[in-house]
Amino acid sequence: MRILILGGGFGGLAAAKEIRRLLDEEHEVIVIDKKYKFSVGFANLWLMTGLRSDIRYLDLRMLNEKGIKFVRGEILSVDPKNRIVKTKDIDINADYIVIALGAYMNSSIEGFDKALNLYDSEDAIKIYHRLERLREGKIVILIDSIPFKCPPAPYEAALILDEYLKKKNIRDKIEISLITPEEKPVAGAGDNASRSILNMLNEHNIIYKPRSRALRIEDNKILFDSYEENYNLLIGIPAHKAPPIIKGENDWIVVDKSTLKTRYDNVYAIGDITNIKLSNGYSLPKAGTFAEHEGIVVANNIAASIKDNSDGMRYDGYGYCYIDVGNGTAALAEGYFYNNPIEVNIRAPTKKYRMDMEEFEEIRLRI
Repeated sequence: MRILILGGGFGGLAAAKEIRRLLDEEHEVIVIDKKYKFSVGFANLWLMTGLRSDIRYLDLRMLNEKGIKFVRGEILSVDPKNRIVKTKDIDINADYIVIALGAYMNSSIEGFDKALNLYDSEDAIKIYHRLERLREGKIVILIDSIPFKCPPAPYEAALILDEYLKKKNIRDKIEISLITPEEKPVAGAGDNASRSILNMLNEHNIIYKPRSRALRIEDNKILFDSYEENYNLLIGIPAHKAPPIIKGENDWIVVDKSTLKTRYDNVYAIGDITNIKLSNGYSLPKAGTFAEHEGIVVANNIAASIKDNSDGMRYDGYGYCYIDVGNGTAALAEGYFYNNPIEVNIRAPTKKYRMDMEEFEEIRLRI
């Protein structure tokens, strides 16, 4: 059997490694990605403020050493009915396909390229260099639209910037604003989680403007429906969409929330490219730990199918996320998102959780 995994991110890697563990070498496991580098996104927060100067990554070509074939290539099309994937160089047929291509970032707001992308490692380093020269004015963190991956990230950035500016003794000269179309922070995680984040923003004098979407961005100015916002440094979170080659409902792939099956036989989708609706009307967060758990479920179900064994797995909606709040501490949000009501708690910041973040990254950057 040939199992083809599209995407070498959190979900794709988790699925590939678990399938390889469960199945004999006679079954071929292939990962395709246009990049050969995988990095952990929350490290951008540390690049942004100079806590780290280098980008750490996993070389996906090392998968070959573990019996997983890595193919570097741009995927041009996916035929889920016939399970054929076309790249620039080859066409690949598969018995099973796991689509883990993540989200495609591209803003339709005119002038959005004036913002530095928080989710891009190179831009995170540019943010640091801009911060080093900033002495007064306004920093704006602007969210283009929802959904976007790692929902706490913009809020973490605001809190970490607050700490950075305080250490430089210029916080009283620089305003931090977070502007978003969201009704409230991390809304999909429930009211308790939203209140916790809002309290943190208020405690650190960070201006929060929900229900706002930019119309146009000019040099040092953002235009909205009824007001304008000046800025000296603009940090942006671009719109997230499914990659253009994927045709799904409302731009995302719809799956069975427990098995991650698509409507096509032996084709699964996991992670940011999916759209799983929750009891509160929001969607399951697009975050690495969710994709990992989904990848493990899919791997077990594929292995069970190949072995003609009914002992598969079901995804229960569990997920967690560290929230770096500065001062060497991090909070931990975790819970079961499929419950009704959703049960998510944010545990108070500790130094241990911040250390756990670094360990989390270290583990995922090795095969």
